[in-house]
Amino acid sequence: MCEVSDKIKFCTCKAKSVERLKNYWVFSRFVEEDDFLLNGLILQPPFVDERMVEMNVATLLKRLNEPDAFDIDLSPKDNDRLLIVLSCKEHFSGEVFHGFEYNAGMWETREYDPFEWEWKHREEKFGKVK
Repeated sequence: MCEVSDKIKFCTCKAKSVERLKNYWVFSRFVEEDDFLLNGLILQPPFVDERMVEMNVATLLKRLNEPDAFDIDLSPKDNDRLLIVLSCKEHFSGEVFHGFEYNAGMWETREYDPFEWEWKHREEKFGKVK
């Protein structure tokens, strides 16, 4: 089982993209004026260990709301989003995607939909998950 540690750290890095990062995060700023909309169909993996997902989301959410989770100050605002991608050989696709949205001073879970997440959000920062 791919279990997330409560010691996880979200670090900035010198990489030019997330393509070569095994575990990474992407912070996107809400921009009301943006109207970039994609259409398509998302296919869910045939099997996801829901117990593992619930446990990991709880750990990630707790850690995200701690002041030292990131090595920089993101200064999130309401409706900003954070995508965390973790590699997991046991998962169908080899990666697990966790989505979060910032509201009322706290990160909360938000289902990750790659098409909807591009609408009204602009990628600001990314980094490595340690």
